[in-house]
Amino acid sequence: MGQDLKRLWMCLLWFFCGWVALSQGEKAPGPCMRIGICTMQKTAKRSMTDNHLKELVEAATKTNAHFKKDNKGLEVKDMQLHDFMMNYVPDIEIWTTLIIHINFSGKSFIHGDMEITVVSEITTSIRMAALQDHMILLPMCNVNLINVKTNLPNNTRPKTVNKFLNSTLGKALTDVMCPAADKVGQMQKQFEFLGDAQPIGNQGNVTYSLRGSPNITSDHAHICFKTRITRADGEEIETPTEPPALDVLPELPKENSDLSLPVNVLNAVMELHKDVLDQEVSSDTGGPEINRDVLVEKVPSIEIPEGDLMFEIRSTETPTWALEPGVATLKDPLKIELKTRPEKENLFVVTATLKISTAFQVANRHLQISLGENSLEDLALESSSVGDFDPKLLNGYLLDILRATLVEDLKKALENRLPLPNMMDADYGGATIEIERNTLRAVLTSECS
Repeated sequence: MGQDLKRLWMCLLWFFCGWVALSQGEKAPGPCMRIGICTMQKTAKRSMTDNHLKELVEAATKTNAHFKKDNKGLEVKDMQLHDFMMNYVPDIEIWTTLIIHINFSGKSFIHGDMEITVVSEITTSIRMAALQDHMILLPMCNVNLINVKTNLPNNTRPKTVNKFLNSTLGKALTDVMCPAADKVGQMQKQFEFLGDAQPIGNQGNVTYSLRGSPNITSDHAHICFKTRITRADGEEIETPTEPPALDVLPELPKENSDLSLPVNVLNAVMELHKDVLDQEVSSDTGGPEINRDVLVEKVPSIEIPEGDLMFEIRSTETPTWALEPGVATLKDPLKIELKTRPEKENLFVVTATLKISTAFQVANRHLQISLGENSLEDLALESSSVGDFDPKLLNGYLLDILRATLVEDLKKALENRLPLPNMMDADYGGATIEIERNTLRAVLTSECS
């Protein structure tokens, strides 16, 4: 089929060929997509529009030997995609079928005005051999004439016209239409952001790259990504790889698509925001008053010295998400130290875990995180120079301080939304978020048309 054809199919083949390792049950390394057949069909149709197929076919007829020899001046007047179908063949290939109506008009070789209306069926297959380096087998492309009509009655057409319609036209359309069909396989716009660093606000960047080729099932193409998250200065943040295996994902209707984002990716993003969680809080920084009278009122047994006071708040570990079916909770382990100011003499140290309920939605291909109800749990007194006491007596007071400072700053930090992989140029705006165990899923509902 030629080097041009092979090159044009390369992009689509990269995505839609059997991936031996994944089909054997290997765990996914990061975000994974399941692309439904309806999403794929819509993407291919958009690709045909993006690549101006009518103009491509029109240009090809002007250079094709059959058209140049027999029909000087015969041009493409109109071309319409009547039907487009795709089918996944598990572990093997993808079949595509296009039904196209083409109207030709102009001066024919019989020196008269001539119009030809053609209905053609283009069938292609996309396949990859299970060899090293993703060795690609050339795709198959067949063009069958379903119907041919002209403005000339059958009994008045010269034999040369009948020969062109019954024999030459089929060969000519194969030469013209197969390279045109290859344009569907490029889908460059639909994957244009893959491999590019995308900003997470001004905190850092995320880069998604393909991890091998996908696994093809009867209903979906499974595509997985490597994820690289870097700080603004270029330092890379380690992203553990512990998502669920593909075979444990919830069932998905064949017309739908989804993106599964493992919790480890969300946790890696929190590394970018860890600095805003370490704070020094006093009465001057807003929120509840921090002074001797307030503390003694809360805990009468402690002996607080006169003078200015401050709380030093530190995250002992990077905050992490706990994802359970329908519930997402951000957990931030804290060390809270009461100190004199400005001497910073340590008075007592309390450890606790701040838990914040979270909600997710997708806007403009970015994950948006909203913080909800919060609580302070697992309070423990680590040390004290002002007397032993039950730290739970300070629970509400400390939580009010955290809400006015740390939680507000975290909300601002999370306004730097996480870009998501470009899923076949799909509109994430219609996605619904489902929270699974250790996984966040954006589900896109689609209808085949």
